[in-house]
Amino acid sequence: MTSTIEMGSRRQPWCYIDRLTRGHARGFSGQVDYIHGAAADRLRGELGLVISELLIWAGDESARRTARDDDQE
Repeated sequence: MTSTIEMGSRRQPWCYIDRLTRGHARGFSGQVDYIHGAAADRLRGELGLVISELLIWAGDESARRTARDDDQE
């Protein structure tokens, strides 16, 4: 999977290919838009909250799995 970029554009392309089993793959791509000032501060705060919630969820999920594994023994 490839991305192209127009000359003079400030958007940076990215792509990631996740190789799965049995020769399957899934690809993700997009473009990065650079922002500054108040908009950047707002998005940075929102991203920080989402990451914090995700880390809390992951910790809770890990504890649940550990407790479930302990109960099965």
